Amino acid sequence: MADTREKAERVESCPYCDRGYLIRNPVTNQIACNVCGAYFEKGILYRNSPEPAGVQLFRLRKWQQRIRVRNAAERNLAFAMSELDRLTIANSLPRTVKETASKIYRKAVSRNLVRGRSIESIGAASVYSACRICGVPRTIDDIAETSHIGKKELGKTYRYLSRELKLSIKPAQPQDYVQRYGSVLKLSENTKRKAISILDEATEKDLTSGLGPSGISAAALYIAANLTGERRSQREVSIAADISEVTLRCRYKKLSEALGIELDFS
Repeated sequence: MADTREKAERVESCPYCDRGYLIRNPVTNQIACNVCGAYFEKGILYRNSPEPAGVQLFRLRKWQQRIRVRNAAERNLAFAMSELDRLTIANSLPRTVKETASKIYRKAVSRNLVRGRSIESIGAASVYSACRICGVPRTIDDIAETSHIGKKELGKTYRYLSRELKLSIKPAQPQDYVQRYGSVLKLSENTKRKAISILDEATEKDLTSGLGPSGISAAALYIAANLTGERRSQREVSIAADISEVTLRCRYKKLSEALGIELDFS
């Protein structure tokens, strides 16, 4: 019985590959080679056999999955770019910072560094990294305050990106913050230059090592404003630099004593 069925289905050896047999499908009545897939249609021999429905369905699902993954990646990237826009606007950052942050984010995506981390954390870390690279004075507190993540998470993600992407980031200098804080305090250019001069001398004497740049910069501005007659209260200066008054007092006393600067509080 089995031999009869085999003879009925097996037509002849395949003229194309000469290895298989042309088999007639009892359901579709199509004749095709069981090895190379060549098939007859309307008396013409074609090299490639039409894919079985199962194979077609598999490939269709595969492409659908690829499309979903691509669409999801594109949606995530679009959201990330809008988040970078929001952060740069909220922190009054120039276009160069946004462009640099965008490059950092895309590089992180290409290196698969975003896996297991939120778009917000990678975005905020990219912006902070871009600020450091471009020399735009913004503290990690500034970026964290305008993002949807905490300072601790931002710092951790920033260090991760910096390490994995080998970002060329120079340490922030107190001098970088003078212009920004001085503008907030509405101090003259003369007072700002005096503050920078104080910081340059302090740096030469290694008085700024290991100290936060914001506090030292604020202290230099406080001293400079006192010397030029544009006095500002400790409260005003501490608010402008987003530091505590205690920190400001510690920093300006250290600087003034080490540099031999006498302040007149009368």
